[in-house]
Amino acid sequence: MPKRTTDTEHHEVITVKTEVKELPVKLQEHELLDRAAHLADCHAQLAEHDEHSKNVRKELAKGRSAIELRRAILSGVVKNKEELRDIRVAHQTDLTARVFREVREDTGEIISERPLRPEEMQRKLGLVIPLGAQVEHGEIEKPK
Repeated sequence: MPKRTTDTEHHEVITVKTEVKELPVKLQEHELLDRAAHLADCHAQLAEHDEHSKNVRKELAKGRSAIELRRAILSGVVKNKEELRDIRVAHQTDLTARVFREVREDTGEIISERPLRPEEMQRKLGLVIPLGAQVEHGEIEKPK
């Protein structure tokens, strides 16, 4: 229903309808302090968010690096058609050939071979040292 009023210049005014619009309003001191506190809180939240974002990016980068490493290893395995595995290896001393060998137990393949050192040959010969010599050198105690 229209409302009749008189404005400051004594004009007759009819209000046909009213509505709500967002318009600027001057803040009072307490309102301004409240908004300033909210602004400071926003700054703190933003800094916290940025720090969290930085940490998440670091974790994602670590995860990516781990995936890239796994991919590189698997690429090498596929390309070379082989991979590293734990295999039992026998250490063999061949006194006749005077060599030390490392031999794969799964295939019998010799993976390394070298000449025996003098102390390795003596140890394998099973030399028996006389009891008197062992006592003199302090290797065993003299029987009582």
